[in-house]
Amino acid sequence: MLNEFSAKKIGEVLAFCRVGIETLVKGRNALSPILEVGKTITQIEDQEKIIRALVDAQSIGDITLPKAEKTADKLRAMRDMYVDGQWDNPAELLEWLGFFEGAAIVHFALVVGVADATKNQIIKDMASHGVHFHESVLTEVKKALEKIGEKKAQS
Repeated sequence: MLNEFSAKKIGEVLAFCRVGIETLVKGRNALSPILEVGKTITQIEDQEKIIRALVDAQSIGDITLPKAEKTADKLRAMRDMYVDGQWDNPAELLEWLGFFEGAAIVHFALVVGVADATKNQIIKDMASHGVHFHESVLTEVKKALEKIGEKKAQS
């Protein structure tokens, strides 16, 4: 059985999935020429399904789901303040994604620690995959921002 801390951390990574999908959908037009938006959304949706199945299997929805909603609300508020309605501006969206992906990585890393402490291989696999996935997205975001910075510096 997972304790409250562990259940809440799983709720937080669930929130990163939800808000990540929402952000990519809202920013699809600006981001599609730069990132594989559709593929990334599908990968996050798959991860969300795994987390939801884990929540059900562990019977922690009463803690996890409210925490996911509260965290998603915070993430949306931060995102919307940062993006400031510039959903057609790839540089702004990518800058936000840099913050977002870094935060997702550290939250999934916390869940790796939960898995290590509870010796739960299913949680370990899910969380390790989350860390690696968000690291790869962050790498793509950084590369895209480097190209934008180079192009803007020459104009």
